[in-house]
Amino acid sequence: MPLNILQATKNYIQHINQLNKKLLDYSEDIKFNSIDLTESIKTGKLNPEIGMLENCIYFIQLNNIKNSDVETICEHITNLKTEDKTTKYPRVNGNIGNGLNNILYIGKSKGKLQSRFNSHLKPTPKGTYGLHLENWHEQFKHIEFKLYYASVDLCEEDKDTDILEILESGLHLQVKPLLGRSGH
Repeated sequence: MPLNILQATKNYIQHINQLNKKLLDYSEDIKFNSIDLTESIKTGKLNPEIGMLENCIYFIQLNNIKNSDVETICEHITNLKTEDKTTKYPRVNGNIGNGLNNILYIGKSKGKLQSRFNSHLKPTPKGTYGLHLENWHEQFKHIEFKLYYASVDLCEEDKDTDILEILESGLHLQVKPLLGRSGH
């Protein structure tokens, strides 16, 4: 029995259109909160109220930086990736575009935000992709790392969809963070 690709394509386009409407609806309600990450980097833990949040979109902004800081961080991560093949550091994008980009990383977490941040803040299993700040933050103490986060109130039917990933990819495309890749 031959498959009807025309009908399959029409059905998929209809599915994408419905998903796009949901994405716009969710986007209207997303409000980012922020915290200074300094204490969290020291302790390896987020504030418990924040750490318990689920279905989150987040980004890490660097404040008090110069162009040389951005270049040094990107070079440092590149070197760490070369020297240590077992720790999974994010892709280095560098300072793409015009001006000084101070967005370090954009991410999402379907589960508890603390679980995702374990690979960003403290030693974790080597196979987990993350910032692994414990390996390099010390030499950048003069930079303020600020976390912006938003819990997306997904309805039950949307919890197993790609909505968070698409929202993350949209931010990534617009902002072009220094580290990380769009979509997974």
